[in-house]
Amino acid sequence: MADFLNTSKYSPEHTALMQKILDATARYKPEKYEGNVQVYVARTEVSLTHFPEMKTKWRELAPSSQILSAAGTHRV
Repeated sequence: MADFLNTSKYSPEHTALMQKILDATARYKPEKYEGNVQVYVARTEVSLTHFPEMKTKWRELAPSSQILSAAGTHRV
C-alpha cells in the first residue's frame, strides 16, 4: 500500500485497517450472478474501445446485465 499512498499521516492502526481492506479486495473473486444488473458508465470517461470490453466482462459475470453509457463524469 505504501507504494501508492503516503501512509505517514495515518496511525499504525489506521494503516493496518487499510491494508486489511486492500488485501480482502485483492482476494475477492466474484461469482456468476444470474439476476438482472444495470450498469451505468460515465460517457465522458470511457473510451470507445473500453466500453465494449466492459460490456463483455459484465456479461461474463452477469449474463442479464445491461450496460448503459450516461452523460456525465465521476469527477467532482
